[in-house]
Amino acid sequence: RAGRGRELAAAHREMGRILRNDEDVNGALIEVGKALELHAEGHGGDGDVAETKCLMGEVYLALGRHLDALGSFDESLRLFRATGAKDSQLAHVYDGIGGAYLLTQRYREALEAHSEALRLFRAAGARETKLAEIAARVAHERERLGLESRESALEVHTHAVEVTVSTARMPTKGKVAMLVQQCATLQGVKRLDEAEATMREALALEGVADADRAAVLTNLGGILSQQGRHEESFAAHEESLALYRSVHGENDINLAMPYNNLGHALFTAHRLAEAEEALRRGLDACAGACGAFTSTAIKDLQANLGMVLMELKRPREALAAFREAARAMEEVGGPEERVRVMLRTGIAYGHLGRHLDALAFYGEAARTGDRLGVDAIAEEARLRISNFLKACVQRSRRRAGV
Repeated sequence: RAGRGRELAAAHREMGRILRNDEDVNGALIEVGKALELHAEGHGGDGDVAETKCLMGEVYLALGRHLDALGSFDESLRLFRATGAKDSQLAHVYDGIGGAYLLTQRYREALEAHSEALRLFRAAGARETKLAEIAARVAHERERLGLESRESALEVHTHAVEVTVSTARMPTKGKVAMLVQQCATLQGVKRLDEAEATMREALALEGVADADRAAVLTNLGGILSQQGRHEESFAAHEESLALYRSVHGENDINLAMPYNNLGHALFTAHRLAEAEEALRRGLDACAGACGAFTSTAIKDLQANLGMVLMELKRPREALAAFREAARAMEEVGGPEERVRVMLRTGIAYGHLGRHLDALAFYGEAARTGDRLGVDAIAEEARLRISNFLKACVQRSRRRAGV
């Protein structure tokens, strides 16, 4: 009976793995949960539990439940170490831990985990495709932390794409992910034509799932917007949204970021009423959802909504949006985003005539920007403080008749 229980747990685990690979994440959650229930009844050793916990971490990660994912990965790591697991098994867990930290934009912790994963994969003699894939993640995180130039990171991404996209062994989903990562780096160095070509290469791959195609179209829409090709950008975003609806339904959390990207593209084209509508629809999709993915979506949606409302001369509503963005950033968000929202909050207070509050936020943006190395925003904050003080001196002189 004990042997059958262990076999049944393994069968549920493998079914969960198949469902996760087929993007049926909720189905995978059920199957892996059944395997863990059997483990709790004493079926399977620590090595079996460690493997199942690692898979559950991957499922939680796909669901955007980063805290649950970290808990599963930590338990898996503890059990694998206790059983003297292979380097390759430990490497997979560290890769998952890095992914969980990356979900909340905690780049330093993600870098530590992915660097350890890369070391272990190398020690295990992993395939070149796997090494290139993890090296690209490490380069991305180093670049975001200012430890590596964008040009250097781009070289790593380019090599990773050359190695992975050309091989038949790499699943299409993995190839798309590598191209999307390379695209982000190309956008960072303003090589937009190449970024566009990369996304079109991803769309041309055989067997791209609708959800992955939708993500690529969202990126393509952003690139086209940066190039000033607004109508093409809107068309790409609308096609992306249609695909997301077909996969997830009408008002699912997965529609939040596509609506955010459409709203930002409309804002760039100064179609403000349509931008506001798209961003509010994105916020509606967040209703009732939770987790790091939701917080990331709310952060971006509210920050963009605040900018739209400022352009619409509605500073009080903009201030509320910036506050909501800042609240979401307590869980997720990079340093540059946080400093930028501080600055915009100060601008909103200035438009409301609350100048002391505005100065307080400008000062905080300048100090935090200096501390975190966000120099451009810190300098803008200091310039706004200087301009405000000059205006105060000029008013005082006029009153004094000087």
